[in-house]
Amino acid sequence: ALPGEQAEPSIFLTGWCASFPGSKPQITTEMESLEEVLRAREPVNLALESTRRSKMIGSFLEADLVLHIQQGSKLQQCIKEVSAQAHPDINGLTWLFGVSKVDIKVLEANVAPEIPEGANAADSEALGVTAVVNRTQGSKCERCRCFVDSIGSSQEHPNVCQRCIKVLDRMAVDAPSLQTA
Repeated sequence: ALPGEQAEPSIFLTGWCASFPGSKPQITTEMESLEEVLRAREPVNLALESTRRSKMIGSFLEADLVLHIQQGSKLQQCIKEVSAQAHPDINGLTWLFGVSKVDIKVLEANVAPEIPEGANAADSEALGVTAVVNRTQGSKCERCRCFVDSIGSSQEHPNVCQRCIKVLDRMAVDAPSLQTA
């Protein structure tokens, strides 16, 4: 629609732009793998929200996630493909799921996942995944706000994680400029 013409009552209801006439979207195997991994966010988000409601965590970054996936499942292969594309300094799954730590545990056929006492879990039989969420044991990085075990490993930047130390060193940032009021 042209400016001034309203096909929808709100811009938020309009959706995405249509593709160019005659063009076909190119869906790569990487995109298909990412879509499959993102489908696992439904049980992950259910477990995270249940954990947040129980006051075990305040934000999703305070959570550690364990994904129990069935051996040989499509999701297992897709997670391998998505993980192989990740940057060497970043665990892409933590960013996709919005948590501080993600562990993948592969289950044999017809074996139920071990869910620790006090943990919250949600599963998807269609995907062959069970998401188990616990409160993280790490400390909070002042820069990225993730909870990690590597806080305090640098004298120059004692309150930031290893990944952020590399960034700060590349930027040549002094430690006192990170202090908050």
